[in-house]
Formats: sequence, C-alpha cells, structure tokens
Amino acid sequence: MSPKRYYTFMIEQELIDALKAGKDVTGLSEGGQIRQALKAWFAKQEIPVKATTKKTERKRVAARKRS
Repeated sequence: MSPKRYYTFMIEQELIDALKAGKDVTGLSEGGQIRQALKAWFAKQEIPVKATTKKTERKRVAARKRS
C-alpha cells in the first residue's frame, strides 16, 4: 500500500450530507468518494497522477543483543 498523508479541511454541511448519501448508494466510504472524485478531477484537468505500487519501507527489527 502506498504511503498516505492526512489532510484536514472544512466542507459545507450539504457536501457532508451528499457524501453520507453516496455511502449508502455506492458502499464507498466518504474518504474513498473524495479520493475517487479527486482522481476524476485531475483526469479532467489533464493533470497526471503518478500511480504508486511501491510498498512503504518498514523498519527492520534490531538484532537481539545478548549480554
């Protein structure tokens, strides 16, 4: 899974209501709907969105030290 970053922003109540209604219709979460809408908007504006399939780098477990 690609790394994700939190964005916090305010939206109007009518958009919140529409997202909740969309969740009931499509089964897609509010965040999923927003991500899908952003991708569609970028495509319409002809702004390339680079697809990432790289997994996040995980820290390796430190070797066990013996005394």
